[in-house]
Amino acid sequence: MRGRQGDPLPRNPNAPAPRAPASNHGIPGWEDLSHSGLLLDAARLAELAVHAPEPLDGYIEDKLRRRATALLDGEAGEGAEVSRLVAFVLEEVCGFGAATGVWQRGSNVPAAEGRSTLDWAVRQRMSGTHLNWHVAQALAVAPPESAPRQLVDWQARIALPSIQFAPDWLRFSDGAALHPPTAAERLRIAVMIDAAAAAIMGLSEFHLRYALSACDYPANYAGSRLPKGFWRVDKDKDPELRHTVLTLIAFHDLQTHIASAGDQHVGIEAFLTQNAGDGWQLPETLRLADYDLGHDDRAQYPQPVAGRLGPRFYERQLAQPADEAQHESRLNSRNLLGELDYARLLRELDGPHGQRDDERLPEVAEQRRSTS
Repeated sequence: MRGRQGDPLPRNPNAPAPRAPASNHGIPGWEDLSHSGLLLDAARLAELAVHAPEPLDGYIEDKLRRRATALLDGEAGEGAEVSRLVAFVLEEVCGFGAATGVWQRGSNVPAAEGRSTLDWAVRQRMSGTHLNWHVAQALAVAPPESAPRQLVDWQARIALPSIQFAPDWLRFSDGAALHPPTAAERLRIAVMIDAAAAAIMGLSEFHLRYALSACDYPANYAGSRLPKGFWRVDKDKDPELRHTVLTLIAFHDLQTHIASAGDQHVGIEAFLTQNAGDGWQLPETLRLADYDLGHDDRAQYPQPVAGRLGPRFYERQLAQPADEAQHESRLNSRNLLGELDYARLLRELDGPHGQRDDERLPEVAEQRRSTS
């Protein structure tokens, strides 16, 4: 980073040491690149970065060209084609995989960090609007194995709603199609995940209240608050409808389950699977004063919550039988992967079970055509 006159800015003595030059990882000349953020022309790039990648296999090159053409021509949904192209480049062209890469599919990203907990830690270290690598590198994250399976399943429901994730649907929710949730259901799941993640990261109720402080003021409050706080989230809504406030309510319920079970892991599982497996639910009414929240007279009286946030499900979701939803995800997976890769996926999950369920795929496909 350089000042206005081109002089290097003084280094922060408290900042972590800079990472090793990329040339140490096999890209000679990379540390010599200094182009003020502008793209380099081919000649200049070849002069500085003498590393030349191996030519692509003919099959990979042809497949890459076809995928790029499909994206540019808009043959399918743009988001779907972008996801396919990125995954193809990372896996097939660059060779990134479970053993050699550092990227993860959406279905494999740990849910244990939670947005509120990790976001708060990031906010305390940022002084501007950009997240620098040395900040991200120093963040504390929970190991993936610390997240109960139920937490990962709930995360999938809001992270993988696109049909492009149909193969991953088979790993979650008994293979049922994960249609985009309603706004109320997305909020409920996100709140439940944030509460569980806070407990996994070792936060007490005092710590979480500190991180989410000043989020329970009325919508018309004009006083000063911490500039890095979460009070801007849903600030135009009444306090009892905000993501932040509901996270505190859910966390209080979670602490009750943990205390009752005498074990954090067991308590989190009970919290995520209560109400016949549906997990924590949005309250019908909420009196903020019961949780030592709120700053006006409304906090002293029960206020409606669930009814104001809308329905949990769309009508089409309620009308679709569970077995049809499962077969729909299998049909979409087979169409996306092709027969060979789909068969491999079934063997990976559960060969005999998958084959039995797969027998009805043509029948389901015919039913869907007849009703459309």
